[in-house]
Amino acid sequence: MEGLRTAKRLTRAADLLLWLFIGLVMAGPLLGFLTPELGPQYVAGFGLDLQSMQPQIQQAFSSTSALSGTHTVVVGVYNRWFFPASASLSLELIVKNSTVYQTETATSDLAPFQTGDLRVVIAVPPSVASQLQGAQVTVGGQLHLESPGFWAVTVNFPQR
Repeated sequence: MEGLRTAKRLTRAADLLLWLFIGLVMAGPLLGFLTPELGPQYVAGFGLDLQSMQPQIQQAFSSTSALSGTHTVVVGVYNRWFFPASASLSLELIVKNSTVYQTETATSDLAPFQTGDLRVVIAVPPSVASQLQGAQVTVGGQLHLESPGFWAVTVNFPQR
């Protein structure tokens, strides 16, 4: 009878440890999205510094003469969590709900507790630059975050 009770307790303990592990895996990405509001010293989880992207894009397209060049947008990526993760980002230039230019996908693989950069290269050809001149341009794209074997999230922006 005592062996049965011991087995029952061990099963409950294993079940509790399994649920704690699942909670830990799920909480990492969630913390990565929620904690940037607290300040950079408190950022936990896995995520990107998308706020740094906007001034870089504005600078790249500040004048019509600069449109047909090559611009690199650097986005910081952090993985302050126990599991490896990867992030990929591609940007597109949209005019009248139609994509006129799309970048190559930039990817960064991060080990646990590592930071890195996504370098998205925008190389607008002259033919596309002439389409953009004077038009209302929206910057969109696709962001993909993944921890292999655990979870993957893809976000398309803007929603069309």
